[in-house]
Amino acid sequence: MSSGEFEDVMFSGIMSSKIFTDFVDEFSDKYDIEIVYIIDNASFHKLKAVAEWMINSKPKNATLKFLPLYSTELNRIRKLCHTVKHLS
Repeated sequence: MSSGEFEDVMFSGIMSSKIFTDFVDEFSDKYDIEIVYIIDNASFHKLKAVAEWMINSKPKNATLKFLPLYSTELNRIRKLCHTVKHLS
């Protein structure tokens, strides 16, 4: 998956650390290769529950890398939202 493929999940409600960790668990189970997740600094990524999950039960093939603070130019979701906003 070094091609930069993009996987997503749809849900109803507010994003939470539980939804995030469940996504990583489910997606990581699909593949036997190392997967690097590039994540922004959203508050649910930084919660104690995520830190504990990373220590205790994160899949072995999952690596989480945080974007630098205030680096919106590197965040693909923000770029997409900006494009959609200006097309409307």
